Amino acid sequence: MTKNESGGTRSRADSTREKILNNAAACFLEDGYRDTRMMQIAARCGLSRAAIYKYFPTKEAILLALNARVVEDTLAVTRFILNSRQPALTVIEQWMRDLLSHDQPGFIRVVMIDDAQGVLMLDQEATDDALRKVKRALAKVIRRGIREGDIAPQTHPADTAHMLQALVFSIERNNLSSRPVIEMRDSRRQDLMIGTIIAGLRA
Repeated sequence: MTKNESGGTRSRADSTREKILNNAAACFLEDGYRDTRMMQIAARCGLSRAAIYKYFPTKEAILLALNARVVEDTLAVTRFILNSRQPALTVIEQWMRDLLSHDQPGFIRVVMIDDAQGVLMLDQEATDDALRKVKRALAKVIRRGIREGDIAPQTHPADTAHMLQALVFSIERNNLSSRPVIEMRDSRRQDLMIGTIIAGLRA
């Protein structure tokens, strides 16, 4: 097999894997993780059951792959936070807006559905590691904001980062629920909340 042919094969494999993940996410959201069957996912992809098993041996493997993608996306946000040289409050505001945007990927919604949580405990270490990295990145931005005079000097970086993370992820889970505890999907309310937080951090 030539190098080009090899590259083409990998590309087709990646495309098929992506198709399976996208269609599985749709099935999980429509019917719930527990009630979705591999045959159903295969049919939605236009694949045979044997073909889908070549990529994912179990439904659990698909869910864990979806969670791995969410972890990757979380770490991509972390890289944005670490690398951005915009004012600290601008970076924090953008981070909150990105996570609370209406256009949330289906993968994020999947890993938050209730009947998937038992399986996702198998991948808890990777998830926790990503959350720790985001917290450290936020704390670093907050410390820079204090040094540059944008954030109030009495702000405790680690505790504030933890609070911001807990608040945003709790609202994100609330917003993705079919029965939100508090209606926060409205952009006006999100703007008000984010503006209040930024005002509280400002020096």
